[in-house]
Amino acid sequence: MQRTKKEPPARHPAQRHTPHVDFFVRYPWGGNYMEQLMPALDRLRQPWVEDPTAGSDEYRIFLAESKHTLRKAVRLIEQAYEKCNDGEAPDDLIYEAEFDAHHVVGVSSIAHDWKQWDWRHDVPILAGLGIELQVAKLPRAAFRVRLRRIGESGRVKLAPRPRSPR
Repeated sequence: MQRTKKEPPARHPAQRHTPHVDFFVRYPWGGNYMEQLMPALDRLRQPWVEDPTAGSDEYRIFLAESKHTLRKAVRLIEQAYEKCNDGEAPDDLIYEAEFDAHHVVGVSSIAHDWKQWDWRHDVPILAGLGIELQVAKLPRAAFRVRLRRIGESGRVKLAPRPRSPR
């Protein structure tokens, strides 16, 4: 009797390497979510940076397609913030800089109070960057959050691999 090697079961190509990140959110909702969202975005290789002007009880991050775009937006906001703190310009300059960062430079932002969390606001922002956000209610006042890279057709899209230094 001749033994043949058993073939592994065939899988759909989109399911082979599903890049996703799971984490759990507990009270305080907003702070806990944001503190876990940032490393999750790193694992998905999504460029982000903390807003340098966010208050002490608020978490706010900027997201963009590239790190260059983020640096440009942060530089714009920091310059406006410094001018306002020095008394050279009115406080409206910060709002104008944030508007320009979103609409001219092309960054998105996610912001939550340390205590409050409304994840529904984050769904279209992350979807615009190719990330699907799923939230499931768990017993004992907790939520499971899954972030998953998606392509334009809804299929799973692998995050780009970092280039090795030569």
